[in-house]
Amino acid sequence: MPLDNPVKVMSWNIQKFGDKGLAPNNGMAGAAVAKSALVDFIAQLVTEQDVEVLGIVEVVKGLGNTLTGFLTDTLNNMPVPVGATWRGISSARQTKGTQEEYIYI
Repeated sequence: MPLDNPVKVMSWNIQKFGDKGLAPNNGMAGAAVAKSALVDFIAQLVTEQDVEVLGIVEVVKGLGNTLTGFLTDTLNNMPVPVGATWRGISSARQTKGTQEEYIYI
């Protein structure tokens, strides 16, 4: 049976996203890291493809909440559906192995 309103989902494995998704502080008061161009690129792609749910795996360095904040802030400032609000959550950090996190937006 065809769906009348399918949900567009994007799942992305960005290898070691904490290393690539953030830039050095560059003078931001109270911040250890700053948003990088990669966050802007992801937001632009999500917007262009009309994605409704985004999952990102292999977030490292315990930066899941920080990256979730950068992505949701960026997406919420994109000129797309009026009234749409992006929200996100990051998983708990794994306790063994790679100690990665997962982001769901």
